Amino acid sequence: KISKKVDEYVLKNVDSANYYGKKLLEMAEASNSKELKADALFSLSKIKLYESKLDEALNHNQESFSINSNLKNNKKLSLNYLRFGDIYNFKGDFVNATKYYLKCLEAAEKEKNFSLQQKVYRKLSIINVSQNKFKQALNNGKKAVEIAKKTTDDGTNQAENFFNLGTCYKYLKQLDSAEVNFTKAYQFFEKNNQSFKMADVLCEMAAIYNETDLIKSIEISLKAQKIFDD
Repeated sequence: KISKKVDEYVLKNVDSANYYGKKLLEMAEASNSKELKADALFSLSKIKLYESKLDEALNHNQESFSINSNLKNNKKLSLNYLRFGDIYNFKGDFVNATKYYLKCLEAAEKEKNFSLQQKVYRKLSIINVSQNKFKQALNNGKKAVEIAKKTTDDGTNQAENFFNLGTCYKYLKQLDSAEVNFTKAYQFFEKNNQSFKMADVLCEMAAIYNETDLIKSIEISLKAQKIFDD
């Protein structure tokens, strides 16, 4: 329950997230539970990642990884690999980020964890975009969409996947395909009442029309602004 509190507060109130993260670590040390300690350190690494305290995030995740390695907890190790990838990605170290995402992907494939697989492919695609490798980004993005179909996703992941595909097509100057995928992303975000995500999509669509249909671009921008204002 406390671990869920960390996830709940990490985006809303980082002080509360820190409080529950430290509480979880205290409980783990009091109970002498190595598994619980690994989970607590993993939660703390997430908090430090969102605080942009990347070295602390890395240290916490390394400790968690070491414990999970000794416990041979492959499921948790795959999440440690993912967290390493995220930390190095935030550091701008795309080589190490890619290395750990691929380790995570290998573990997820062994476990037949499709939810994790699609997430990794999306993250690899985003890195490819940062490296201006747009065709490779598109290929990885398409894999994310296809694998997500094998999950019980409520649309949250597919919304992110289609948004990513729209971005790939935008950079490849395939604007019709970009619009199709941004529209799909918008529909999923709308279904899940993710208003700020909807506004983000509209901003991207407005940018697409900025040079070809200025009036439409302005209309879409106003729609996005209304969402932000509300």
